[in-house]
Amino acid sequence: MSISTHLGRKHMDILSSIGTYILTLPSFVFMSIVIALLGLIFQAGFQSSIRSGLSFGVGLIGINTLMSIAIEHLSPVATAMSERLGLSLNIVDLGYGAAANIQVWPGNFIVMFAIILIDIVLIGLKLTKTLWVDVHNIWHGNYVGLIAWVITKNIPLSIGLALLSMIISLKLADLHAKRFQEFNDIGNITLISTAATLPATFSMLIMKLIDKIPGLNKVDVQSDDLKDKFGVFGENMTIGFILGLILSLIAGYDIAGSLTTAMMLAATLGLFPKMAGLMLEGMVPLSTAVTIFMKKRFKGRELNIAVDGAILLGHPSVMSTFVLMVPISVVLSFIVPGIGFIPIASLMALPYYIGAIVPYTRGNLVHTTIVTSLWIILTALIATHMAPWVTQGLEMTGFYTKEIARGSVFAFWDEGGNIFTWLISLFAK
Repeated sequence: MSISTHLGRKHMDILSSIGTYILTLPSFVFMSIVIALLGLIFQAGFQSSIRSGLSFGVGLIGINTLMSIAIEHLSPVATAMSERLGLSLNIVDLGYGAAANIQVWPGNFIVMFAIILIDIVLIGLKLTKTLWVDVHNIWHGNYVGLIAWVITKNIPLSIGLALLSMIISLKLADLHAKRFQEFNDIGNITLISTAATLPATFSMLIMKLIDKIPGLNKVDVQSDDLKDKFGVFGENMTIGFILGLILSLIAGYDIAGSLTTAMMLAATLGLFPKMAGLMLEGMVPLSTAVTIFMKKRFKGRELNIAVDGAILLGHPSVMSTFVLMVPISVVLSFIVPGIGFIPIASLMALPYYIGAIVPYTRGNLVHTTIVTSLWIILTALIATHMAPWVTQGLEMTGFYTKEIARGSVFAFWDEGGNIFTWLISLFAK
């Protein structure tokens, strides 16, 4: 072995160790540290920087906890509903669990560090306004690389395709930044993950069509209108309780089980905006500091900070639509030809899709439900098509090998239903 080869492997081992350490940190820990450090770099002040990091991290913990509670109680409801409908599809929905193997595909850490360097270069060349702070969500682009590797068996090409998909996401983050910011009042914040950029792009295009359909373009149902019209029965907590009760009874739950699920959903819908508000509270000092910094040193330049998608979940229409979309998603898997699995584990992705959709539907519950349903159909069809590749990727990286040997096939929404991976599969064929 030559000295240069030995040194190259040593550097790769170091990068791998750093990357592994970063990825093993919980997102709320990593993001708290990064936001606090950015506050110091952009001169927000020591106390404000610490407070920003902690507020964002605590809000993210709250969001994750509420999401876990919602999924814990809605997944059995969805399963029971599918059983009552007589649904029995042959592909297993793994949810985000299907993406655990990105950490062991050969190009993982190269992609992780390369996109950060590329982002810095593109900012310097004025080709993007987005600073990729949300390192944990690099996994979205990395999964594109993994699937490309499964299909092509070519590591350099797969790394290139992963980076290409992430550069496209950077440009989409630029495209949607103003709409995200104005609708959610979040300063110079944007989102970088394809779970936000792709449904936002889809929503933007579909709403151009809906706005031209007579009658439908006049329908406008807002959460605030429900509250004004129906009083307590139009409030988020009450809507969560009523929907939880109805869904549980349809699923065949007894009274105690139905009331428990109803209360849990009432808590989720009631507390979600408060947790998202805490995250936003943490971002305000950083956003202000970045704006002042850019105006002083780079006149005429803007810089948007890309953070976790949970920042968009505070609008009341997001979680209301989420609860409605749980039974709709199950029914769609039953009635739409070509969908091969029942979404249970993948339901975790729904709020993030909806959070990116509502800035373009302007919070209109009817339009949001229509656009989200269409997005879910597209995503589920792609995910069904990609199931053999997802399964092969799991097998090649040593995951679920016993189940695969017994004939199991796996799929999931999100990156399993990503249009980038679908295009790669078409290209390979």
